[in-house]
Amino acid sequence: MKNQPLSATSDVASAREHLGQDFQSLVSHAEELLQATTTLSGETVDLARRKLTDSLQQVKAQALPLRDAAIERSKLAADAAIVYAREKPWQTAAIVVLAALAIGFISNIGRSEK
Repeated sequence: MKNQPLSATSDVASAREHLGQDFQSLVSHAEELLQATTTLSGETVDLARRKLTDSLQQVKAQALPLRDAAIERSKLAADAAIVYAREKPWQTAAIVVLAALAIGFISNIGRSEK
């Protein structure tokens, strides 16, 4: 029973998956833009295309390891939160209530100042 995932875990996993898909979509669209501009000519367009291609390759090379590390850290954090919530349910409930009160208090202050 202790190792069963909570629904929040699947929500986090879904959000991570969507983020990865969005990044891949961005890269794909940038590559499509590069392909679409191949018929355009001119020194300025060629230079811009080369810079975009170089930048895109650098982003791909740097982002993938960072993404993987962020995914791993978020999995560890989610797992730790689940373990803590299961081992200390009353403390977790108290934290949630205090956080909700703080958010309510802050939002009420914002309304009263207007």
